[in-house]
Amino acid sequence: MGNVTITRFDTVAHVVSGTFDLIVREESGTETHQLTDGRFDLTLE
Repeated sequence: MGNVTITRFDTVAHVVSGTFDLIVREESGTETHQLTDGRFDLTLE
């Protein structure tokens, strides 16, 4: 479960940026980890 927010979608510079908060579970177990204040910048091709 989590949230992803797109904060920039620039079709001229071909860039998408945003933030995220997620709760992930380990693939081989039941332990969970909370990822907060994540940020990403991706170049679109």
